[in-house]
Amino acid sequence: MKNWRLFPLPLLLALISAVPLPVMADMRLVAREYLNNRPTVTTTHWFGTDMSSRDDGRTRTIMRFDLGRMYVIDNQAKTYRSLALPDAPALDVIVVPTTDVDKIGNWVVKRWRVDGPAARGYTINIWACDSLEREEGFAALMHKLSRQPGAEWLAAYAKIEGIPIVQEISLRRHGMTQTRRSEVASFSITKPPADTYLPPRGYKRIQ
Repeated sequence: MKNWRLFPLPLLLALISAVPLPVMADMRLVAREYLNNRPTVTTTHWFGTDMSSRDDGRTRTIMRFDLGRMYVIDNQAKTYRSLALPDAPALDVIVVPTTDVDKIGNWVVKRWRVDGPAARGYTINIWACDSLEREEGFAALMHKLSRQPGAEWLAAYAKIEGIPIVQEISLRRHGMTQTRRSEVASFSITKPPADTYLPPRGYKRIQ
């Protein structure tokens, strides 16, 4: 270990300033969403430590587990609501790896099937790419996001290897099947803009 007392103060400050400081970088996903193969919206997702953001252009939903708050932002009206985070009971989730492999976009992906009480009767298939690096806190964040009513199956992401590229959720009722599909168009690990996890300045709080 260096004895910093041996260095004159100006030299010590120069040495410290030369050491690169860590830059906070989060996962950013841009996904196209479909309902029964018809495009609906394009969404931008950010995943950080104890926080996430989903923006579909009209509405941005921010989950701040470090603050215990959820912000729902109306991008057009420039208003937002601040709500207590929901805390639904955890449900068992079963993750079944399959041998199905495909190429979606630039990524080679493997299919995982999600089952159990957390699936709530839906047929859920996740196509994930295990060659993409994900942040260390991603699994823990998915566990927290799964405490929303109806989103308990998100805990499956803690067991699935890699980054989800395609997520398909289907429900069959009265002889008809409805399928929602989300497909990642771009993936990066980068520094988020300053207002990613907070309501923008100047927006009016309505609740």
